[in-house]
Amino acid sequence: MFAQKCVQNVVSRKALVKFVGRTLTKEVAAMCSKKFNSILRAKNRDSMLKFKFRTVIIELKNQAPTLLSLLQSCMKTKTPRVNCNLIIVMIAAMICKHRDSKCSLVHRILSLAMYAGHSAKQVCI
Repeated sequence: MFAQKCVQNVVSRKALVKFVGRTLTKEVAAMCSKKFNSILRAKNRDSMLKFKFRTVIIELKNQAPTLLSLLQSCMKTKTPRVNCNLIIVMIAAMICKHRDSKCSLVHRILSLAMYAGHSAKQVCI
């Protein structure tokens, strides 16, 4: 009830959006930081072979709980989806790569999978 009133009020909604934006920025910055040894920053072959999407979900729970909560809320549908965690990891990986280009393990894995599958370099529509 209180949250609904806050969102309906234009002034408090702007303040709330600004606060959530700052919180998300801080969480993504912390996750991409060199101080935090994220799986997304890994470069070695072993990390690629042992990569699990669940590991990134756990990192999000610890380092970016607001981002994880926001993405999970966006993924809620009437019919439950099996691949929600996969999509959440992909979105989080894109956000982290945008923040720091060294957070690109997921992108490297997908690139290698597409290369190994002889995927076309251009998409035909």
